Amino acid sequence: MPVLFLSEPRCTLRRQADALIVTRRPENGGADEEVLLKVQPDRLELVALVGAVHVTADALHLCFDHGVDLAWFTSSGRLRGRAVAPASCNADLRLCQYARLQEDPTPLALGFAQAKLANAACVLVEVQGNYSDNPLLPAAIAQLKELGQRCTAMSTDSILGIEGAATRTYFEAFGSAFRGELSFAARRRQPPTDPVNSLLSFGYVLLTHQIAGLVEARGMDPALGFLHRPHAGRPSLALDLLEEFRAPVVDRFVLRLANLRIMRPEHFHKAGSFDQDGEPQGACLMTNAGRKIFFNEWAHFLLKPLRAADEPDPLPVGDLLRRQVERLAADFRGSRKYEPFRYRRG
Repeated sequence: MPVLFLSEPRCTLRRQADALIVTRRPENGGADEEVLLKVQPDRLELVALVGAVHVTADALHLCFDHGVDLAWFTSSGRLRGRAVAPASCNADLRLCQYARLQEDPTPLALGFAQAKLANAACVLVEVQGNYSDNPLLPAAIAQLKELGQRCTAMSTDSILGIEGAATRTYFEAFGSAFRGELSFAARRRQPPTDPVNSLLSFGYVLLTHQIAGLVEARGMDPALGFLHRPHAGRPSLALDLLEEFRAPVVDRFVLRLANLRIMRPEHFHKAGSFDQDGEPQGACLMTNAGRKIFFNEWAHFLLKPLRAADEPDPLPVGDLLRRQVERLAADFRGSRKYEPFRYRRG
């Protein structure tokens, strides 16, 4: 259980001796709290607190003592803030990162973008096995491969232009693979206006901040990316690494939730007005029951082995994320050129 998700109303994360417990206040306002969970902090990497969930100072200190990060999210998955233990003192690694960025960011930016396009095409090929008569899929696969070949030595702006065109092509074909009650027409983010976009956004945010925690723990600066420009409050380097994992992890996960009818229309509702989290009117949000299902399925999905083109055996997603962070650190130090994650369908 590398990530603990807390979204139950009236819940509090507390410390009990050297363990963390999750308690819930009675709905009638009574004093006796129910203990829902007990976990050792050395089993965790991140605690995600969604909505009106509380944490005590003692629990926060115990998390820091064990290097466990905490992240607060709104009910739609928008990050409100993070609390992290002191990062490892790798000033030399950060200096190497800054030098690499000033020297020439293009090779790494190209690697992230090319891996994103290749992995998106691979996921569509995987989907095509169940939709052999769908004309959108082979056309999109061919176009993604062609755009990947065009994505060579060029400026970051040009890379982003190709990446944007590829993303539109990919989502048009990907949307045609939804066959349950949850359909998908186009990618909409701010705010997500339908269940599938809500699921995609939530998954991307969770994975981004899991990567950001690994990057920061390794001693790198998560704010300075190569494909994504620095922006206030944005973990640009984590977003760079996310590009390689969007389609193989989050998109495949959401497609599974929808097509197996694990998530259904009754697990979502529309925000009627600006709520206490500042969610805009019309935003599609998961219900509390929906979030429980999502988090349970997400935790199990991250433990499932994922195939990489350069590994003989599949590895859990968390291990692959750590591997890519280590590869990036080696590249910054000049000891090994960065090799992006390339998905290999099972």
